[in-house]
Amino acid sequence: MSDFNIVYQKKINSGYIVSVEALLRPINCSNVEEYVKNHPNPIDLDIQVIHKVLEEIITFNIPVMVSINVCYHSFVNDDFIDFCLTTLPSFNVQLELTEYNKITDIKKLQANIERLNNVHIPISLDDYGKNFATMNLITEIAFSQIKIDKSLVDSIETNFSKYKYLSFITEKIKEFGITDIIYEGVEKEEQVELIKIFNSSPTIQGYLYSKPLPIEAIAFEKTLNQTQKKNPDSNEEHLEKLVYDLVVSRNNHLVNNKIIECDLFNNIFNSDPEKTISNFRNLYYNNENKLTINSIFSVINNSNRMVVIRDSQGIVIFENIKHEAFLGQSIVGMSLEEVLSIFPDYKNCIYDDNRLINSNNHYSMEKEFFFNITYFTIRQKVTFHNHNETFIFTTVYEESEGSFSNKDSLTDCLLRDSINNLNKSLFYNGKAIAFLDLNGFKVINDTYGHHIGDQTLAELANILRTNLRSTEVEDKIIRYGGDEFVILFNSTDLLSITLKLDNINNKVKRFFEEKNITLSFSYGIEINVANNIEKTILQADNKMYLQKHQIKTIANDALHK
Repeated sequence: MSDFNIVYQKKINSGYIVSVEALLRPINCSNVEEYVKNHPNPIDLDIQVIHKVLEEIITFNIPVMVSINVCYHSFVNDDFIDFCLTTLPSFNVQLELTEYNKITDIKKLQANIERLNNVHIPISLDDYGKNFATMNLITEIAFSQIKIDKSLVDSIETNFSKYKYLSFITEKIKEFGITDIIYEGVEKEEQVELIKIFNSSPTIQGYLYSKPLPIEAIAFEKTLNQTQKKNPDSNEEHLEKLVYDLVVSRNNHLVNNKIIECDLFNNIFNSDPEKTISNFRNLYYNNENKLTINSIFSVINNSNRMVVIRDSQGIVIFENIKHEAFLGQSIVGMSLEEVLSIFPDYKNCIYDDNRLINSNNHYSMEKEFFFNITYFTIRQKVTFHNHNETFIFTTVYEESEGSFSNKDSLTDCLLRDSINNLNKSLFYNGKAIAFLDLNGFKVINDTYGHHIGDQTLAELANILRTNLRSTEVEDKIIRYGGDEFVILFNSTDLLSITLKLDNINNKVKRFFEEKNITLSFSYGIEINVANNIEKTILQADNKMYLQKHQIKTIANDALHK
């Protein structure tokens, strides 16, 4: 083991370290790929690396999963597999199949990976997309994770075609039931934000967050252990599998009848199997239908009113962004008992659902109390008689909800009054809140007049908006006072927020310097620990004044030198 070292690179999701990859670093050799390819005994090398990594896991008590690269030759070697089966089950490790070698025995590879999966040793496919020869492997082998190669991520921020291809690859991987996707080689924040367009919670590996480091140099303050369990098939995926079986099966009617059980909205099944196939094809793969359905779904999902669909057992099968933001988390698929343990008042919603279900009515509108707030609720009962299933389609809005979107006409930011409604939601509980106060704004008003001051505020707000997320469930900007702004972040990562605000502050300075105007802002950040936004704003305000005082002290010292 004296001719190589091991370094580790973090994999980050939502600011947390979810795992690390162990990377081989040969001594006196800079080309790792050539070193591995030309090694006289690659299987022995893999075993040595695993031994070294396991020693460091024990010595340094690594708190997250560790991924270890393994070559194709090892995966098709029975002695190596036996070594893994006896050594690895007690460790939190994952093996990554590298693309260094050509795959010649796919059946042997399948069988051995299945043996490892049977004892819960997860297998990842490394460098996906680097070599087209292995891109079809996900159709043959049950990988728990796919790592998309750096070459597919490079320059997506400047090349729209590459961005579209990366989004296409991501969707195709998901279609095979693999949701654990790693994006390698990420070096720019813009790349992360683009990836989030088509993957809302990506896991990132790259120099943006960390270079490969010796294990003793890695800080594990923010970690998140992920249990490597394959997600259950969705109803849609199961339905497609049945249609697939219907096409290839000789006993068409037997398979066709199974489709009734998962055709929740009664729009696929027909007693004629050929018609069932046609219905599925038209609904799921007819481009015109998909465009219409996706457009309707987008309208509902982004509605300014809460929309939620529950089955007769009270289980939520759909909720839009507004409903998720109000509760502070998604409750889709959660058992009723689990939901009630978190939100006891939710029993009132279920009670009113059941009243409608057990009545002869198909529609109701009434007042409802949740979090001690009065809401107007419209319910519609829909029953599918083929499988005797009933759903309640519910739209919810607060009488005073208009203030949610009450905007300042000058800056187009939310007004201070909106805090009252935002505080009723649990979404920003535990999240970071920043208080911003402009430096030099009074001088601008006094020197150039209030019309230039107003223009300055509008331009500053636009800089904030273009550098922050501003969707319904992301960052919100509030004009708190004359030249004071509050930002509610959908994040708890104070370090990232500090770096983000410092970056925005530099952009503000440069933008106004070009107009011969001196402008910046001081800020303070605080965590909203008790779901009291006003109190948290005051705490952030106090921190802001400390920063402003430091700036003034530095400026005065500079004048007297």
